Amino acid sequence: MRKNSAYNKSIKREIASSKARFISIMAIIFLGVAFYTGIKSSGPDLNESINDYFNQQGLMDSKIVSSLGLNENDLKLIENNDKIEDFYATKSVDVNMTNTKNVVKFMEYNRDATVNKLEVVEGRFPKNSGEIALDEQALRDNSNLKIGDTYKIESDEDTENNFKKKSFKIVGFVQSPMYIDYLSRGTTTVGKGSIDYFAVINKADLNLDVYTEIYVRFANTANLDGYSDEYKETMEKNTKYLEDLYSKRQTERIEEVKADAKKTIEAEMQKQMRAMMQSQYGNSQAQQSIMQSQSAGSNNATNSQGLDSMAGNVSGQSAYVQQQLDELDKQLQGSKYYYFDREDNSGYSTYKGSIESLDKIATVFPVIFFLVAALICLTTMTRMVEENRTEIGTLKALGYRDSEIAKKFIVYATTATIAGSVLGIVAGCGVLPPIISQAYGSAFMLPSVKINFFPSYIIQSVLCSLVCTVGASMFVLKQELHEQPSALMRVKAPKIGKKILLERITPIWKRLNFNQKVTFRNLFRYKQRMWMTIIGISGCTAILIAGLGLKYSTDTITDLQFGELMKYDAIVVFNEDSTTEQDKEYEDSLNNLSEYKESINVYQDSVTFNKKTISKQTATMYVPQNPSKLQNYVSLNDRATKQEYKLGDDGAIINEKLAKLLDAKVGDEIVMTDAQNNDHKIKVSHIIENYSGHYVYLSPTYYNKVFGKKATYNAQLLNFKDNIKDEDKVVEKIMQNEKVANVTLASKIKSVAESADMGLVLVVIIAASGSLAFVVLYNLININISERIREISTIKVLGFYDNEVDMYIFRENIILTVLGILIGCVFGKLLYWFVSTTAELDNMMMIPTIQLSTYLSAGIITMIFAVCVMIMMHIRLKNINMIDALKSVE
Repeated sequence: MRKNSAYNKSIKREIASSKARFISIMAIIFLGVAFYTGIKSSGPDLNESINDYFNQQGLMDSKIVSSLGLNENDLKLIENNDKIEDFYATKSVDVNMTNTKNVVKFMEYNRDATVNKLEVVEGRFPKNSGEIALDEQALRDNSNLKIGDTYKIESDEDTENNFKKKSFKIVGFVQSPMYIDYLSRGTTTVGKGSIDYFAVINKADLNLDVYTEIYVRFANTANLDGYSDEYKETMEKNTKYLEDLYSKRQTERIEEVKADAKKTIEAEMQKQMRAMMQSQYGNSQAQQSIMQSQSAGSNNATNSQGLDSMAGNVSGQSAYVQQQLDELDKQLQGSKYYYFDREDNSGYSTYKGSIESLDKIATVFPVIFFLVAALICLTTMTRMVEENRTEIGTLKALGYRDSEIAKKFIVYATTATIAGSVLGIVAGCGVLPPIISQAYGSAFMLPSVKINFFPSYIIQSVLCSLVCTVGASMFVLKQELHEQPSALMRVKAPKIGKKILLERITPIWKRLNFNQKVTFRNLFRYKQRMWMTIIGISGCTAILIAGLGLKYSTDTITDLQFGELMKYDAIVVFNEDSTTEQDKEYEDSLNNLSEYKESINVYQDSVTFNKKTISKQTATMYVPQNPSKLQNYVSLNDRATKQEYKLGDDGAIINEKLAKLLDAKVGDEIVMTDAQNNDHKIKVSHIIENYSGHYVYLSPTYYNKVFGKKATYNAQLLNFKDNIKDEDKVVEKIMQNEKVANVTLASKIKSVAESADMGLVLVVIIAASGSLAFVVLYNLININISERIREISTIKVLGFYDNEVDMYIFRENIILTVLGILIGCVFGKLLYWFVSTTAELDNMMMIPTIQLSTYLSAGIITMIFAVCVMIMMHIRLKNINMIDALKSVE
């Protein structure tokens, strides 16, 4: 008992006497575990949080749409169906608002609906007729809106007829699980082609006869992760099931529409016949007079002529009816049922891409980070065992068993590891996911992130930490315990000096002074320490370069995209049915604008690209009226060679990231789907530089060839003169024209894009990398000094000044740090390339090259940490007790 008590005190004394080493080990483990568990758990935390939100709000699995509308017969197919968990049929209208210049999706509110449940952000839902709740996004478009305001619908006559009321009272602002991003509310066939925000009104205020959508939730997806491969595979089967289930409905629905149309036309004809008879025979006895006249075989010439005339008119009209039915039949032949799933929702898909990008980052950065930390722990614990050789030999001579001797090192390493791991787990899992969620919150409307402590990541990090500390100690200790106690109690003999390669190069060696020769000899004499330092520094530098490179890329992309590539200042979208007079008024007002410089008419539309290996990609298609002038508004150049391309009549130009996703090269044919879900093959003529969004450019001739019709120019790109003071006033003047549906400034698009970066995530990575670099340098330099304490004391006794002693040691560290930085630049470039190509979102592209300033910044940061550590170590070197250091028992 006394022996164990004394040894336990020895363990406590070891921790107390080497606080710096204990804290440094704990700090390295803390950084490694915090970064590993934090980044690793962020993706799953965000994924689980958003899935819980989707399930809570009942986000649909599928959406059924028909170009002819949907009725009760469509609902009967999924009623009491075991495969269907729930469904919701609803009515909606997309409105091009002429008073607010917005495109708004109006939806009916059903408080009993359990699919796509809305959430109140402010106020309440519309309970009564004449009340409206707006999408929260409406506040971003118009901050003047508030509860209690009157909201008026002004559009074309046909659209307004879909509403029983045109004026509503705003009672609340809401969110929908279908729209979690701030950038998109989907596409439409009205106005500018994209929806700005949605609104919900009482269903009694909508004047629609048929349903516009049926939202479906399946029973077999209830417990699945919406972003998992299993869910995707299950939904492919579910979509096929719906297609089979509704396979006959297309024909049936056409017949239903034709039957309804026939009834309507016949009813109208009967109405006209009654009117004709009343005109011919009077209001009261018209029908009776005709019947009597017919039964009596009247020879009255007047009556006979009237009946013949009426019969002729009627006959000319059962022909008009048939003609109308025939024309309707032709129109209905192109009618289809469409089936959409969550992947067709841009916000849902974009957030999925964000989580996948985070997961990809988590597969690289934390692993490298942890490996560097583990390497330094290995070096530190190895040094600790070697420092205790004399004590190990003494204990061995006193009869302590190997397991008892090892206890001290196991307890020491385990204590430091567990303490660092616990702090790292709490900080990593508890702090990093909310920070990352906050970073994504600039682009998405997200629920509060749920913090989880994933056992797998915790066990992995703790086990790796223990292997690096306890495992390293046991490995070195096992080798030491093989020696005799008498050998262990003596100071370990220094390594035998050998000639290094440089010494054999006489012309160079003889020109070196004493300090330089000592530096090179020590570098190659202690190869393990040399490589540990180089690897440690290079690892930290590589992470810094990759992090700084990604930060530079995300910060610069918007300037490149909306400064050098997208040269236009504004996009004007025209109303569909503008008159010639309105066209002229618009041109006159534009030419009278003092800020106006030039413009080009374009046809703008949204198209999609599908491929099994990727999510559905949405792109903007532009067809310029004058292709030769497009370069004034959009840069069509190769990213690497900067060669400028021109639109030809034998192919389309697409952006680089879209080509990469589709695995398309110049000369390949790709399939493009238009807004009506019709597929078109286009040939890739050129691939251009672009970083945000997807774009397809076609000449008018090639558009006509692909689509079989001429382009109708529904938009215009504008360039203003330089140094405009107030762009909003210019836009206000343009919007006063009746021809204009909407005006979007390029500067506004840039502002939105800048708010959706991963800057905060990358700052965390950079800060953690810098902290690790500091701890790595501190540990390695501290070990270097500890190993050479007697050597340092000797030269101090010989009369070396403090600055000479510093340089005697630090010269080696400076060389190793510089070598580590240079090697780290190579690995950093490779790491950046890997991360930039795997972690970027589908609709954006990182800058594939690293700027020279990034390498310089990473190198300078590392050197600053090195200098800080050297300053700290200067104090230690200055206070070395030379007499104690030189005393040793031989």
